[in-house]
Amino acid sequence: MNEIQGSSLRWLPTCEEGAANLKEYTEAVGKVVQSSNYLQEKLALLLAAILQTDLTVTLAMWYSTDNDRIQRNFLRAAASAAKSERWNGPPYARKDILWLLHEADTLASMRSLAVNAPCSLYIAGPKEEYLELGPAFFQGHPRLDDQKNKIFGSSIFIEFDYYERFANTLSVFAIEIQSKLLSLESATPWPVRPKLPGRRALEEIRALSPGYERQ
Repeated sequence: MNEIQGSSLRWLPTCEEGAANLKEYTEAVGKVVQSSNYLQEKLALLLAAILQTDLTVTLAMWYSTDNDRIQRNFLRAAASAAKSERWNGPPYARKDILWLLHEADTLASMRSLAVNAPCSLYIAGPKEEYLELGPAFFQGHPRLDDQKNKIFGSSIFIEFDYYERFANTLSVFAIEIQSKLLSLESATPWPVRPKLPGRRALEEIRALSPGYERQ
């Protein structure tokens, strides 16, 4: 902590204090990226299960573009065009896959915000005694216009935790659908559409992160 003389600020953080606070942020962003990337890979395998073609061919088509939304549109088109008997499941099977893709599009917007919206450290607390992370909206970044009152300080970690678990929920459903489509047992039940997660309290999130300590 660096004391400030002749200023309304009581102190400025040291480089070490700033780095410690940014560590939690970078880990949270990394989890959002990893979980959303994992989902995109599961959607590629789901496309292969629908097309019933050589996996190498399906993946070559999938990776012919580096645009995630276009990749999901490949899957959306295949799901929409596939004959009903392909599903080996209930009449709403096609709707479940289209629902999965709709929610994956929603997740993509969350991921984009987490990865691309800049954040800064602010001196916070009633006595300016700790650092708090917040969106760097003073620079007028367009991604933050609608977010600056929603995610600030601890809310950032609540949002990023929600994005990560949102992605993981969709991934599990994609894997379950793929398994059903590849199953030779017609009696295997079609997976139940999952309930999407809600946001958790920060205390619960940090309780699952051993070693966390506010700097």
